[in-house]
Amino acid sequence: MVAVVMTADAVPRPRLHATTTCTKDGWTYHADLLTRIAHTVISPDTLELLADLCIDGGWWAELRGALDVAAAVPTDREAARTMWMRRSFPLFLGFDDPDRVERVTGHATCTGPANLTGGSLTVMNPECWGSVPVGFDAGLLHAYGLRVPAVAARVRDEFAHVLDTPAGRIGELAALCEMLQAVARGEYAESAPCPHGPCVRIDRATAFSTAAAQVIRCVHALGRCPGDMNTPSCVCP
Repeated sequence: MVAVVMTADAVPRPRLHATTTCTKDGWTYHADLLTRIAHTVISPDTLELLADLCIDGGWWAELRGALDVAAAVPTDREAARTMWMRRSFPLFLGFDDPDRVERVTGHATCTGPANLTGGSLTVMNPECWGSVPVGFDAGLLHAYGLRVPAVAARVRDEFAHVLDTPAGRIGELAALCEMLQAVARGEYAESAPCPHGPCVRIDRATAFSTAAAQVIRCVHALGRCPGDMNTPSCVCP
């Protein structure tokens, strides 16, 4: 599947030049030689975006086009797995995952700022491609940009054709589950905003509560109650 997606020139990515494997002491090692990418990723230190982006409209258009091209490529590999969603929705959002989830081919982690280069767009980590819920990739980028309102608003505008659909709303909720899962592992303990002002480190429980509040705000922003994706207004607790 990865090879099929990677043949699309509309998806800017490191090109594969050579590959090799070797076995030693019962372990098999695999190595790929990829194109060296000169541009840095837009968030080199954390998946979460902490500052505004100086990126023009052409960059956004290229990213949108790349994800649209990849979405149409058939695949049997699940990058965001159904069983994971069944566990994660009740655990992190408090309600069951929908019975029907529309899927497309996506990256699953590509739209985290740490996997996208600025200047000239390159989508890093090509091994991550696979089946994801519609809206999952755009939802991840929005989730990781929540602390920079201008970026979050730009994501919603650029990917409205996906996020403003019933299927896209489900995919965005799945993306929010992934962010909360990372918070629960302590991955955002240093960067989550502190209610008492700027801080360097806060405990894991506080980080989780902060991210949970972000998710609730985002769920309300979707204009749909998680219990009923067809309800026009949300009155969730």
